Amino acid sequence: MRKWWILLAGLLLLAACTEDNAILLNEQAMVNIADGRMVTDNGLTYQVAEDHTDAGWKTLKRAWIRCDVLRQRSATEFDIALQEIRSCLLKDPVRSGSVDPGSLGDDPVLPREGWFSNGLLNLLVQLAYVPSSDNPPYVFNLLFNEQESTADTLRFELRLNSSGRYYGAPGHEILGDDLSVAATYCSFPVRGFLPEGKDEAVVRITSRWYKSDADGQLLPETETVTRTGKLRR
Repeated sequence: MRKWWILLAGLLLLAACTEDNAILLNEQAMVNIADGRMVTDNGLTYQVAEDHTDAGWKTLKRAWIRCDVLRQRSATEFDIALQEIRSCLLKDPVRSGSVDPGSLGDDPVLPREGWFSNGLLNLLVQLAYVPSSDNPPYVFNLLFNEQESTADTLRFELRLNSSGRYYGAPGHEILGDDLSVAATYCSFPVRGFLPEGKDEAVVRITSRWYKSDADGQLLPETETVTRTGKLRR
């Protein structure tokens, strides 16, 4: 798992013992879920022996988890105590030549954290939105800019369509009680964008996010934000 600008997932060794009630590791990881089991991007299988969440996670396909590793069953299988789980959107990027970029929206969204794992670009993205009883879907897309990408640098744009329900939209120019700031996880398969014969490339992701004042308060005006990392095959 390769990470950049902020470290999200890692292992912290707590105890090197094999008693049934020992915590071997604390872990945060992205997992794919099938048949009640969780499989990490580096091929480890987690069986949930203890569930300390209220989430109906078995219907999810991909998620970010925080857990305690309790027992090792084999070289790649472990029992875990699940402490926290958040759904993760898994979606293919869109090529700029196959869609009208304007149809994807360009509402403010911030890639707050990011890392690569098994050819996937994983992002924790942040948005400022207007809650509503009839909330429309907030649609995230990763647009691959074919015109500006080169063999050495792959350029992407993180896009959000919030159907006009965002801070700075008409009628929502004041950051008040009718606005909320939230974050969610997204994963995008990007290994296929590496040119043939290339084992690595720089990845640049741009998006629009809010300017802030001297006290860190968000302003309705936006600016371009760029994140950079390196993708390896």
